[in-house]
Amino acid sequence: MEQDGSQEKKLLDLFDEGYDLFESVSQSEEATNSVCIQNKVKQSMKLLEDATRLTSLAGIFSANELVDEVASENLRLFLLPALLGTLTLKLSGAVSRTDVVKAADTYFRDFLERCNGYEICSVTLPPQLDLECKEVVTDNTPCRPFDLATAARGRAQKIARYKEEKALEQEVLSLSQVIKEPNVEEEVKRDYFIKLIKTYINKAEEELDALQSEARILAHMKAAQKNETLSSSEENKRKKNLQVPKPLKAVIITKDEVQKAVFGAGYPALPTMTVEEFYDKRVRDGIFPDPTKAGHSLQDMARQGTTNADLDEKEIADRERKLERDDEEELRRQRAMDEYKDEHKRGEGNRYNRS
Repeated sequence: MEQDGSQEKKLLDLFDEGYDLFESVSQSEEATNSVCIQNKVKQSMKLLEDATRLTSLAGIFSANELVDEVASENLRLFLLPALLGTLTLKLSGAVSRTDVVKAADTYFRDFLERCNGYEICSVTLPPQLDLECKEVVTDNTPCRPFDLATAARGRAQKIARYKEEKALEQEVLSLSQVIKEPNVEEEVKRDYFIKLIKTYINKAEEELDALQSEARILAHMKAAQKNETLSSSEENKRKKNLQVPKPLKAVIITKDEVQKAVFGAGYPALPTMTVEEFYDKRVRDGIFPDPTKAGHSLQDMARQGTTNADLDEKEIADRERKLERDDEEELRRQRAMDEYKDEHKRGEGNRYNRS
């Protein structure tokens, strides 16, 4: 599918910025629940969620394509749900662990199903998560019998996956240095992204297995809490002090009503948006222009490659370069601005409607 060049560049830049933050979090030795790391996790998720929405708007993926038909530069976009799933599992604080598990499971399933569809891999996904325990629970009785075969999914298979993952990580590490060089061949870039995707396929399988086990534990805990006998006063006090966290919502790639129906069937609790719904929400939030007032269409918005923020950053960069070259005009402008700030207090001109 032919893409608008400026839009595609903006999308890839957005992904790269989010991926750099993701790498920073992954390589950090700081505690995951620290304020600094949690801020980076949320910033990276915001960037990758926006990249996911733009991927939907641009129509990068198609149900009837294979991986060979995807442009080399766009291969990295396969990683969006895998990265978001990994970051979701790092969230801590005022967020329900049950919501975290559900969202992460959705992301990893979406990633593996897309890779299966594009014939990058052939993975059998585990059953859908069951976070409800319908049996009476005692301290020694689990919600469901522990299925060793399902939990393990084959010890030999896990060992082989681990060895493959380590070998791929070494190849990816070597190729990551090569692709930074100028004039890298297209095949080298393609090989790097395919191997990177395959490392996350192995990781996604491992995470889905772990989430199956955690879901059983959470279901058991939930059922046990229901069986606790609390006095009326204690129950009222608990409800009064309970702060319900904001539900965690997964963002997956969906393009139209047909895709929305398909994805929604797989994830009944997952709020997905079509392109039109996403645009309308942005208009209501005041982020995108109203097409009925400003003369913009959805297609115009999808093709827009430069935002006001991009222009501001470019202007700041131009000024910094001028200062570095001791540009006389820029130096005069800066001195005049400094003198103005010295003589005028901040906000002194903002006297409208003040007594």
